[in-house]
Amino acid sequence: MIAEGIKSVALEEASRYFERMPISVRPFSLHPCYVEADAVRTPRLQPIHLVYESQGDTWMHSFHRGQDPVSGFWDASSPYGYGGPLFTSSDSEFLNLAWAAYVQWMREQSVVVEYLRFHPMTGNDYCYPGKVTPNREVVWIDLEAGDWTGQYAHRLRYSLKKASKFALHVEETPLSVHVSRFGRFYRDAMAEMGASDFYFFTDRYFQLLASRPDAQLAVCRQGSEEDAPWLAACVLLRGSSISEYHLAGTTAEGRAVCASNFLLHACTRSANKSEQKIFYLGGGTDPSSENPLLFFKGSYSPLRRTYKTGTQLFDAARYAQLRELYPDAIKAHPERPIFYRMV
Repeated sequence: MIAEGIKSVALEEASRYFERMPISVRPFSLHPCYVEADAVRTPRLQPIHLVYESQGDTWMHSFHRGQDPVSGFWDASSPYGYGGPLFTSSDSEFLNLAWAAYVQWMREQSVVVEYLRFHPMTGNDYCYPGKVTPNREVVWIDLEAGDWTGQYAHRLRYSLKKASKFALHVEETPLSVHVSRFGRFYRDAMAEMGASDFYFFTDRYFQLLASRPDAQLAVCRQGSEEDAPWLAACVLLRGSSISEYHLAGTTAEGRAVCASNFLLHACTRSANKSEQKIFYLGGGTDPSSENPLLFFKGSYSPLRRTYKTGTQLFDAARYAQLRELYPDAIKAHPERPIFYRMV
């Protein structure tokens, strides 16, 4: 039996649905193009775009479907960052019908389990039929609140004052202008930090991301000369009314002159000038309130939202088989619904 009212569509059609979503905040990280780009990071992933329509309203959800190479079983997950659906109506009856059709579709496609990351600025976990779990606090800046710089923490003011002594210069361009260079810069920064392989995004990922004008690159140098070394750089995702701080890196020389602080300050001003309502910074690398990255981002704004995750089990029997197949993985990561691979 085919789930009624729901259909899987190709990227081009999914993009048209996304662009027609009449909502005040539409993050680019939920765009079908972003989901497609992120799928190239792992060969086993397939981008899926589902659309449910009823009485003039639309619900859409783009995600990854992954196949375990040992069992052949399927799972589903959000891309790196955030995911979850967008919808034209928050009527609970409509959303319950959409989610019910989604669950039926997943079962028909033999998906065993899913792990979703809901976007904190959209509230798109509403009416989700699975288990919703608060994960961590995230930081955002209200660009409509007048002089938001008045809410900067004292430590940030000190860093910006220090940075002002070094003639730092920030330039924003489309990511496509320096796509390969940023890939190398970012991977070098991750290597210096000792990050896991999961965070070493390939040039192909950045090239696909750069194919969209929504992906911007901000670079901090000392002086405005084009050949000056990069001290810090970040990718910004420009959505409808919201800019997202996506991936960033810096160097030892950049840390010495507070280049990352100066860069993010400049990006906030740029987002305001482009008439964005929200600059979304995200959270730390783990749920701890003492996380260093959260501490860094928190110096820009006292505003917080709760980032939530969701999980559903569609096939309990096959999930039990996965647990038997990967006893070491489930022992190492009992908190992960998809415990046998990094999601």
